[in-house]
Amino acid sequence: PAKPRFYLLEADPYNYYRLTKNIVETGRISHTIKGSKYFNDLMLAPLGHWEPFTLHPFVGFWLYQALKVFNPSIDLMYAVSFTPVILTVLSLAAFLGLCHLLGCRVYISFISCLFFVLAPIFVRRSCLGWYDNDPYNTLFPLVVLISFFLGLRQRQLSRQVLFSVLCAFLIGLYALFWQGWVYLLGIIFLGSMTMVFYNFFARQKKPKDLIIYLGIVNFGSFIFVGLFFGFQEFFVLFSEGFKALKNFLSPQFTLWPNVFIGVGELRKMPLTEIIELNGGLFVFAIAFAGFSSYLIKFFRRQDAFDRYALITLFIFLGFSFFITLGAVRFALILLVPLSIFFALGLQEIDGLIHRLSKKRRLWGQGLFLAVILAALLFSGQKTHRALVVWRPIFNETWEKILVKIKNETPRESIINSWWPPGHFITSIAQRRVIFDGATINNPQAYWLANVFLASDEWRALGILRMLDNSANKAAEYLQARGIKLSQAVQKINEITVLDKNKAAEALNGFLAPNDIDEFLKLTHSPPPASYIFVYNDLIDKNLELSFIGRWNFAKIERLWSDKNAFQKMPSPNSREYIKFLWDLAGGPLNYSESLSQVAKKGHTAYFEQGLTIDLEKMDCEINSEKFGRGIPYSLIYLKDGQIIEKKFPQATLGASVLLYTDQGYESC
Repeated sequence: PAKPRFYLLEADPYNYYRLTKNIVETGRISHTIKGSKYFNDLMLAPLGHWEPFTLHPFVGFWLYQALKVFNPSIDLMYAVSFTPVILTVLSLAAFLGLCHLLGCRVYISFISCLFFVLAPIFVRRSCLGWYDNDPYNTLFPLVVLISFFLGLRQRQLSRQVLFSVLCAFLIGLYALFWQGWVYLLGIIFLGSMTMVFYNFFARQKKPKDLIIYLGIVNFGSFIFVGLFFGFQEFFVLFSEGFKALKNFLSPQFTLWPNVFIGVGELRKMPLTEIIELNGGLFVFAIAFAGFSSYLIKFFRRQDAFDRYALITLFIFLGFSFFITLGAVRFALILLVPLSIFFALGLQEIDGLIHRLSKKRRLWGQGLFLAVILAALLFSGQKTHRALVVWRPIFNETWEKILVKIKNETPRESIINSWWPPGHFITSIAQRRVIFDGATINNPQAYWLANVFLASDEWRALGILRMLDNSANKAAEYLQARGIKLSQAVQKINEITVLDKNKAAEALNGFLAPNDIDEFLKLTHSPPPASYIFVYNDLIDKNLELSFIGRWNFAKIERLWSDKNAFQKMPSPNSREYIKFLWDLAGGPLNYSESLSQVAKKGHTAYFEQGLTIDLEKMDCEINSEKFGRGIPYSLIYLKDGQIIEKKFPQATLGASVLLYTDQGYESC
């Protein structure tokens, strides 16, 4: 039998895989690159999208070229899947180097490294096939800290300058891999300011060499980012990175619905989950012991380097813990300072054992190693269980249908689907999409949600015609003429279902005559070839569609205009805030899981939850504590290839029942 194809994990790696394919075919990730951005013509169709430039696809390409030396026929997808493994090896080497620099014993560093690599969040973001940019968020913080600390340790100004330039270069290089590089620069900057204030006020000293060193590190980062992207781009990158971090931690209340609310990686993380993802309670306990011990000893230390290193690590740990509480995706960043303090904690415990008498020391060392071994085995077992059940989302079925789309649709086609499979479509089918995981929070989500929710096919087609022709430019056009967004959305929903002549009549009095033709070009011009892409999860997990598509713009505008009501809104990420948002969308739709048939007598089928259906007359009754007792609003079923909805005039319940056949059995 043929060997199964290797597939990348999750969806985001396919975005970078497509960029790597571009490099293989053309030598560039895009034909258009300006400053810190490249133009991606497959995103945010039909207009395209400017994405932050990244070197990550080039790393995969270079690895692909290296592996071709040993296997000229190696598949590109299989080759780039080794990228996170290589980055993991580099991260572990950097971790061991940083532990050594901080004075940890060799075996303490090695043990800490094992816990570091077995942390669930590290394993998830560094596995074979995880061709995403997450591994750089351990590698670069570690190598930047090494260079930063090495510079602080030097006594000669010339050597300090050398390491300060290296540190600044690495921060600038980090910007070529991850948009959130400003976070690490912020940690270095805050650490630098704290060191200066500490010397001025606590030690009553003015260390000229230290100030020069810290100045070169921070200002040098600006220089290198400017050299890589253009100096005007530094402030663009900084503001974009800061804005993205702010939005992740505190979702902004905007006129358009916030699609980020449905993204699992951006949800608020409870402390128990943070502990679990970063190695468990044992790691946290030892790290806390290391943190507490070194904090107590901070002012007793005579070596300035120890104080400066600990200041930086304290700030790094504190801010990383704070942002991880705000969003799951930052757990990997927390792992770096937490693991360093774990190593320092082990070092401290080991030192206590060495200070015991010889007889007690042997018992203490034995117990210490036994506890560590047990914790390592437990951590390794959990990691193994997690990896055994982890399978790629992408599979042969996905590849088959996407290759079919590529082969049977025009090159300029737009595939209209919800955002999760967007990267699959752009990467494998090489077709344009409305939005994807990199462009998730855009107004197009509202319009596409209404396409899927529409009960009238002509209404759905009208919205698609506008969306695939001009994206959200129709709403922007009306807003630019002083029309409220709620009125703009209402008018667009009204006229898109009409033909061009009737739409022009409906716009009389709403727009100036000269504006009507221009506006109708956005809503009624023929779009490129367009297709609807429907997949199982879109149907089974459609709650987000109802939230986005039923957004009440008029209510939002009233809140924006009422400062008192705006200030009384619940805190973002709280349960009250989620309920508040749902109330703005009319509340969540009530629907149940599938109800299996449990019995059949004559023409009557009996289902779970007390649901009965007469399959001959197509009558229906419900007798359920969960859904109520009575007659539903309607019964929807398939007959002779046609979808039929039978409404019951005598209905006493507001729900409808959907009858379908699954593998020869009726279900609801």
